Amino acid sequence: LAFERDGDAVHARMDGVIRAKVQGAEKNRLAAQQLASESRTRIQVLLGLGTLLGGCLAWVAARSIRRPSLQLRDAVEHIAAGKIDVVVPHQNFNNEVGAMARAVQVLQDVARDMEGQNWQKGHLAHISSTLQAASSHQELARIFFSELAPVAGVGHGVLYVYREESQDLHFLGAYALRERKALEQRFALGRSEEHTSELQ
Repeated sequence: LAFERDGDAVHARMDGVIRAKVQGAEKNRLAAQQLASESRTRIQVLLGLGTLLGGCLAWVAARSIRRPSLQLRDAVEHIAAGKIDVVVPHQNFNNEVGAMARAVQVLQDVARDMEGQNWQKGHLAHISSTLQAASSHQELARIFFSELAPVAGVGHGVLYVYREESQDLHFLGAYALRERKALEQRFALGRSEEHTSELQ
């Protein structure tokens, strides 16, 4: 009987230990679940903040690339429309946008040169066709100065023609001179003009 009592006591103590262990394990499980839930919440918040921050940075980066690209595109469209004096932006950038801007600047310089050449060719063709309509040397001189002076910015001038038979220069006409009568009507080759003061 004493043995049974001792067995029951041991058994009761073992049940107490088991219950205590089970309760401890349950507390640990609940604490672990709570920690896991809190960690999950923190991770979700951090992921949300990271996504938001990444989106903001991507927007800023895209804007910093898009805005210069749009400004460069506008400059290219102006040049293509014939406004070749537009300022090409962002040539000082050390990236692809800067490289494109410098390439556009080269194209702008080429377009400017071509426009200058076309302007010269157009005026030369016009002056040439107008001169062909002259019926005398005096009319030729008058047409020559009237067409050339505004284009070339000529202030005043004198036009002589070389006559091979007499091997001298004959006066054809003058432009914007005060003392026209004092000009020599002809002078030999190799002799300097003495009346340069009348050109002032």
